[in-house]
Amino acid sequence: LRSPCTTVLVLMGVAGLARLTAEALAGGADPATPAAVVAHAGLPQQRTVRGRLDTIAAVCREQGVGSPGVVVLGGVARAGLLEPDLDGDAAALVAAERSLAGVPA
Repeated sequence: LRSPCTTVLVLMGVAGLARLTAEALAGGADPATPAAVVAHAGLPQQRTVRGRLDTIAAVCREQGVGSPGVVVLGGVARAGLLEPDLDGDAAALVAAERSLAGVPA
């Protein structure tokens, strides 16, 4: 997570989210790293909550988000990238992100 181009997905990771984020922060990850949890993915009650690496566990507690959920840590968790791509802009957003990070296309 120290690289701006790294994204980590943890399936069924909500129960261990506080430990996971604490370990990432202790390992040198940027506290401002985008983070999200997609709860009940693919079901009618699906919802996405967002925060930062240093706040996502508290955000989930405050909003009552529990399992099942997919934890997304890194650039893909930014607003707009976990939503349905109705107008085809996701690829452009990812390309821009990579360019800003200095990663060749």
